[in-house]
Amino acid sequence: DNSCLSCHNEKKRKGGLDLTTAESALKGGDSGPAIIPGQPDKSLMIKLVSKGEMPPGKRSKLPPDQVKLLRDWIKDGARSREHPEGAPTTQKVTEHEINPILLLRCTVCHGGRKKEAGLDLRSRESMLKGGKSGPAMIPGKPDESLMIRKIRAGAMPPARKLVEVSVKFMRPSELLLLERWIRAGAPPATKAKEPPEQAPLIDEEDRDFWSFQPLEKTKVPEPGNKDRVRNQVDAFIESRLEKAGLRLAPDAGRLTLLRRATFDLLGLPPRSEDVEEWLADDKPGAWERLVDRLLESPRYGERWGRHWLDVAGYSDSEGGQHADRIRPQNWRYRDYVIRSFNADKPYDRFLLEQLAGDELADYRNPEGVTDEIYSNLTATAFLRQSVDGTYANITNFVPDRLEVIDDAIETIGSSLLGLTLHCARCHSHKFDPIPQRDYYSLAATFKGALDEHDWLKPDGDAGSGRYLSVLPERNLAKWKAETAEIDAQANQLRKELAGKRKKRSAELAIAPGELEKKDAEFKKTVDSTNERIKELEEKKPARPLVRALWDRGIPSPTYLLKRGSYLTPGRPVKADVLSALREKGKPFRPAPPWKGATSTGRRLAFARWLTSPRHPLTARVMVNRIWKHHFGRGIVSTLDNFGKTGVKPTHPDLLDWLASRFIEDGWSIKK
Repeated sequence: DNSCLSCHNEKKRKGGLDLTTAESALKGGDSGPAIIPGQPDKSLMIKLVSKGEMPPGKRSKLPPDQVKLLRDWIKDGARSREHPEGAPTTQKVTEHEINPILLLRCTVCHGGRKKEAGLDLRSRESMLKGGKSGPAMIPGKPDESLMIRKIRAGAMPPARKLVEVSVKFMRPSELLLLERWIRAGAPPATKAKEPPEQAPLIDEEDRDFWSFQPLEKTKVPEPGNKDRVRNQVDAFIESRLEKAGLRLAPDAGRLTLLRRATFDLLGLPPRSEDVEEWLADDKPGAWERLVDRLLESPRYGERWGRHWLDVAGYSDSEGGQHADRIRPQNWRYRDYVIRSFNADKPYDRFLLEQLAGDELADYRNPEGVTDEIYSNLTATAFLRQSVDGTYANITNFVPDRLEVIDDAIETIGSSLLGLTLHCARCHSHKFDPIPQRDYYSLAATFKGALDEHDWLKPDGDAGSGRYLSVLPERNLAKWKAETAEIDAQANQLRKELAGKRKKRSAELAIAPGELEKKDAEFKKTVDSTNERIKELEEKKPARPLVRALWDRGIPSPTYLLKRGSYLTPGRPVKADVLSALREKGKPFRPAPPWKGATSTGRRLAFARWLTSPRHPLTARVMVNRIWKHHFGRGIVSTLDNFGKTGVKPTHPDLLDWLASRFIEDGWSIKK
């Protein structure tokens, strides 16, 4: 029926669904199979058309006789030319359907970071290779396959380790699927160069929305009343006011201007000496000199850094649990942001460092750590600001980790793109052209560092948690000096005690090892000295660390999760950017950032795509934020939503002119 095929055809495939054949309907889309042969009441297609939810729109509802026809066809087995006897009731199981199960239940101990008993269960080849006990599975023979026998017996995963590694037992349905796969000969994953699932899910009409259009520097209008126009921004405002029969407000008094500028830029009232200096400066250029002086104040970075920290969701604790653990090194990111605003770091560079600072320069050689490398790594804490309770084993299961990842993706969407990306976690966006596949493509882009199957807990020391010991030598000098001083004092106490032991042993003619047992007075001296040494050791400052995010190498594959559930993985997806914003003829092709790098380069490629001067959203979203913090309301009043449910700009030409100038001025926020 054209009511269905207009949206669910081989080319368009809304929701990932193609209804042109019975086989494609059985394969289904993002929500699973559309039909189940022989079972119309369990078929998603019948459920939706019976409720009137599909096709969408009041005038396109299927009449009862067509709904009955569909129901009878499915009940009769969904016969077609390809399957005259009826469509298969189940789909062929390949490695694609098995990998998510093993990632969820097994590879934490038998995978990339850990291979207990020498076993790796991440691929068909590694399963056939097996471990110390031989092959994990024998194609065609599930009953003789070691992994099946272990799972059936309840030996794997071992119950005593479930909480420790935050996994749960394999579900019966998952075990049945694994047995089906092995019984069928363990078919490998398909290796098509560009499977139909990766075809575009949006069309040109989807790209026509105003915020997806390329930036074009608009012409400054010529207002009728030029006497009131002081600058180009005034020209845009006056032009609109003239059309409404209105005029610009009267000039503000000099003291009012001083207070406005000081509060906006520093967050503080002007000092009495500032007032006197300003009122006494009646020479040309006084306003410009005032603004320059305010921009040079260190208070500027604190004021405007606060705005950005709010956008990033900065917090000094993890949240999410009653314990609400402190993030001991997170202050470094706060200070990085303040320094960046004070130094007027170009906004494109500011984003590059926060999204992929670990991929901008090699930080692995501790002796070669520069101030720039340290700054780059500190910046990546931008992606570590999510509420995160995964420091406890019982709150560190895959669904808990996916919540943290979703929070990071939503921060990227709302703060940098002005789009509500998290809507597409469970289904294609209802309003904006963001297919569900795009959400998981973004998850794949960040998976080198945010991998639910290769997780770093919030706590831990360098090498085990989210902290790196990568600071310039001068940053370590104070720590080394304080540590050395305490070590020297402790060693002196030990030396003095050893001397006393030797001397006391020779008067009393007692072996040194027996002295404490036979001399109560000396034992008091030993206990007192050891207590002083312990107190000194406790005063040792912890080694300075950087709370960072970094690419850990080959990430696990990413699958679209039907309805957003980790228990219903769908088709595999590759790392990519948003379809509606991708330039034609420019596919997303990340590569390692330098020769010999183990990093995937995915986040760096994403950051460069985001900060391209041709990107339609990045500059618009930021200048709109700046406007809001100066004037109380953005040109787009919904700062985090430039999509179809957001409010359209009151002055679109002004917004585009500001965004274009922002880029031309080298992404300078101070300018």
